[in-house]
Amino acid sequence: AMIHAAINQREELKGPILQAATHTSPIEQEAASFALGVMGIEEGIPMLKKLQLSSFSFVAMSAANSLYHLGQLEARETIERFAEEDDLFALGLLGSVYEAKPLLLKKLRSESLDVRINATIALLQQKELIPLNNILEALFINYKGISFTLSYSSAHTLHALKTTPNYEVLSSEN
Repeated sequence: AMIHAAINQREELKGPILQAATHTSPIEQEAASFALGVMGIEEGIPMLKKLQLSSFSFVAMSAANSLYHLGQLEARETIERFAEEDDLFALGLLGSVYEAKPLLLKKLRSESLDVRINATIALLQQKELIPLNNILEALFINYKGISFTLSYSSAHTLHALKTTPNYEVLSSEN
């Protein structure tokens, strides 16, 4: 409900959203963090700064993303820290953080297909020119035997692509 309230800019729900940010449930905290950022609720900045320190990565990233979009540009460091550790949700968030271009370009050379694909998508969001082979890889060309699934965080405010071997295709080719 909070996410839909935020997307639809339901100003009358600002109070309950601020209260939800103090809830003990990490799912509520993630949703509230997202909503505070989308609605541009600057009164939530102190709470978002606390949530950015959460031990739940999805809460910390959602809060940092909202802080960044509320003008607290130093919050990108939290997202970048998770992206350095190959967190796919963090890579997705960096698509709207133009200062993160060097990190995303570095991730194009990762050994992990999931990391390369999510970094490619983030760079495409930035309208960045990137090597054609990375674009083709992200468009799933020549990947027989691999399925792609969209993965979501607990409150569905973060998303990433993940690869999964499709054993039916792989076994039929042998």
